Amino acid sequence: MRALGYFTLVIVIGVFLMTSCNKKIAVPELSKQTLSQDDYALSIQEHRAKREAQLRQPTGWLSLVGLYWLEEGMNSIGAAADNTIQLKGTDTETIGAYQKSGDEIFFGMVEGIEVLGSRGEPYMGGPVTQVTYPYEQVSHQSLYWHIMKRGEKYGLRVKDTLAETRMNFQGIDFFEPDQKYVFDALIEPTDDSITITNVLGLSTKTPIAAYLSFSVAEQYYSLAALDGGKNEYFVIFSDQSTAVETYGGGRFLYPAKPCDTCDLRTILDFNKAENPPCAYSDFATCPLPPAHNDLKIKVLAGERYVDNH
Repeated sequence: MRALGYFTLVIVIGVFLMTSCNKKIAVPELSKQTLSQDDYALSIQEHRAKREAQLRQPTGWLSLVGLYWLEEGMNSIGAAADNTIQLKGTDTETIGAYQKSGDEIFFGMVEGIEVLGSRGEPYMGGPVTQVTYPYEQVSHQSLYWHIMKRGEKYGLRVKDTLAETRMNFQGIDFFEPDQKYVFDALIEPTDDSITITNVLGLSTKTPIAAYLSFSVAEQYYSLAALDGGKNEYFVIFSDQSTAVETYGGGRFLYPAKPCDTCDLRTILDFNKAENPPCAYSDFATCPLPPAHNDLKIKVLAGERYVDNH
């Protein structure tokens, strides 16, 4: 999972009174610690450097060069024009083929072609069983790929470590850090669910981990947060800057989850708002922000959007 980039923006005050090792009688309050503008700007600079390094990784989103939907039957892959899926970035005429029969997919290789598994071991082909994250990724020369499922469709997602989008990337365009876009939010756990639609038009009913509630400009907002893993939530949001100063498909935010014995509060730091992968690749299948998470304010913080791909 993502490293928890949660700098010391909060202090915990209060005392826990315990009647047993597990029972909590009083909970602490969470309040924002005022940092100097210079110290805060430095913390955001460090966060953004990590974000950009992650984006530039050899198999990061900048290396995504293709998404091909499998047909029923044989789907050969390779550089030759007569393959079902013609791949760029390799000089191997045919690497192998995916045989699709309903939900069963089998990869057969051309003899003598070197393909490596996810750990760098020789890959011999066989049935594809993992079509959701974490995927079964294989590689040949500078190409990496895996099979994924979206709705009832199966696709071949291809990355190239030498992709022009990665090699010629000029960097992320950010707004200047501004602490007015940092909010103390109340965490309200819930069993509700919400419909999330992706850029392909596919909709999925998704559990909401919690509502993150805060107020700004005398307006009250409650963002539906999805489960982002052990340490963080995942928020897909839009605001009045969406499709104007920022990406038209909304942005992502990853607020920290509280510890087991902490007050149910978190920090929403929109200076850490990220563009979705679709802002950097035409071949991603990003979720779109639900109407519930549309903020009626301009959030001029975090990542801007410049169409440079």
